Amino acid sequence: MLNVAIYAYSAAFSIHDVEKQLTQQVEQCQSYCIQKGYQVSAVYKEKDERKQLFKLIDEAKQGLFNKVVVVNHIKFGDEEDQVQSFIYRLVKAGVEVEPVKRIPYLPGEYFGKLWSRQMNERKALKRAQVPS
Repeated sequence: MLNVAIYAYSAAFSIHDVEKQLTQQVEQCQSYCIQKGYQVSAVYKEKDERKQLFKLIDEAKQGLFNKVVVVNHIKFGDEEDQVQSFIYRLVKAGVEVEPVKRIPYLPGEYFGKLWSRQMNERKALKRAQVPS
């Protein structure tokens, strides 16, 4: 069984909306993990500051999980560069990022680039680990 972490983020203005959104995201991710047969080892929830995201990255480096499940990639940041930066850090730590769903209003090629970059980085890391 694959060991995964769930990441949920909300930037809603009211605390009630934040809690509601975080709960919904975690529930969606948990249902997805059950369907895929993943074992959830950690859940990271937060609003605004992204402190939990940095904790997630640190714990990914420690090998506490193999994959991060998130409702969609945009939860990692507000801009494409920020999203790619966090995904790059996770992939570099040896962790795959798997979204539950794709955001329909973002161009498909945006996710294609993220996926391609993630896979290329994983391949490069594997090549670097092979003894010469």
